[in-house]
Amino acid sequence: MNDLEQSDSQGSQKRSPDRFDGTVPQAQPETTRDGDGPAGKGVVDGGPQPASIDGQSIDLEGQIAFSRSGPLPLVSEFEGYERVLAGSADRIVTMAEKALDSQIEGEKAAREIEAADHRAENMSMMVASFAFSFLPWVAFISATVCAAAGNNTAAAFGGIIGVVSAGPQIIDAVKRKRK
Repeated sequence: MNDLEQSDSQGSQKRSPDRFDGTVPQAQPETTRDGDGPAGKGVVDGGPQPASIDGQSIDLEGQIAFSRSGPLPLVSEFEGYERVLAGSADRIVTMAEKALDSQIEGEKAAREIEAADHRAENMSMMVASFAFSFLPWVAFISATVCAAAGNNTAAAFGGIIGVVSAGPQIIDAVKRKRK
């Protein structure tokens, strides 16, 4: 028995819970309230009894898996790395810090690109809104100037463009008044 193992009053070995070493502690048998023996179904002679359905026994087995994810290993692994190569724990921490700094810089750059995209989108929306708002007025004014100058063809095109571009605005204004 090593320093991580202990035995209880019945001679069963137990593992210390302070460190995970890949083993799974065995369940202790339940006893009755007076402590005289196994309690309930499923425990015979201190061990599990197979489950049964319709008189047929079914052996059930299970597995417990340990999984961990993170930038740094467990403390026990750090100790092992340090025993094998002095200074390796510090190198691992430095590597994790650099990876975190790189991730932060990447996210910052992505946010800056997204902000620039939003500014460009907002500017194009303002230009389009301004153009569609004032295009009918510019067309009507240019048609009037061309008609006064005697250029009937240009005046006709300006008038047509003014009517076509003002049409959707007029329809939208009429719909708003109905609501």
